Amino acid sequence: AIGRLIRALLVLLAWLPASTLAGLEATLIVVDTSEGMVSGDHMPSRLQAQFECVNLVCNAKTENPESGVGLMSMTVDPEKDYDCPMVHLTPMNTEPWPVVKKLAKLNERPRFFCQFEDAMEVAWMCLNTRFNKAQKPRIIAFVGTPVKWKDPRALVQFGKKLRKAGCAIDIVSFGASPKHNDPVLKAFVAAMDKDGNSHFLSLPAEACPPGGLSDALFTSPILTSSAPSAPAGGAGAAPSAPDHA
Repeated sequence: AIGRLIRALLVLLAWLPASTLAGLEATLIVVDTSEGMVSGDHMPSRLQAQFECVNLVCNAKTENPESGVGLMSMTVDPEKDYDCPMVHLTPMNTEPWPVVKKLAKLNERPRFFCQFEDAMEVAWMCLNTRFNKAQKPRIIAFVGTPVKWKDPRALVQFGKKLRKAGCAIDIVSFGASPKHNDPVLKAFVAAMDKDGNSHFLSLPAEACPPGGLSDALFTSPILTSSAPSAPAGGAGAAPSAPDHA
């Protein structure tokens, strides 16, 4: 009887679509809430464009009820040496509304500057201590303002470490970020990419479709992982970086 049950389950699994069996993830959404995000180059503002994208991501990532999403911000006060990016919600939320509600609150006080490198370290510490180790760790970062880089080479090395640990990343570069940050961000995604599991989307305001940033995200490989990879200059999987320095 047990043997027949196992065979029946195997037949059922064979008929299920791949999307039903895949997608068990712990996703930490990392946002830019710095003072430069009030710019209106992405209508009505970078903050609102980011908010719409985060809402979209949350709904997509929680389609699997065993997946979880969390939220952290990258902004720090440059006058406080002890200040660091903050995790506001760990990736244990199986519904979108806690993340969306918290981001709406953060959007009320955009301030300080974006510190990407420290944020990635904090994000990994959070994901590495996730409760459900069956969930694959993923970072989805939104960068809309210029970053004051500390050590881009060290960031790439850190990305290779995360790749070996099985962590994936997706980065959306928009607003002023494409002009100032794209070379470093693309190198970081390339260092973390493994078999096309990480993606980079660069969209200055003038390159956005009429529907805005969220429309571009909706049709990008970040949310349609089965889509073919595009060249590294736009939306798509980043070319993998070699393991050696």
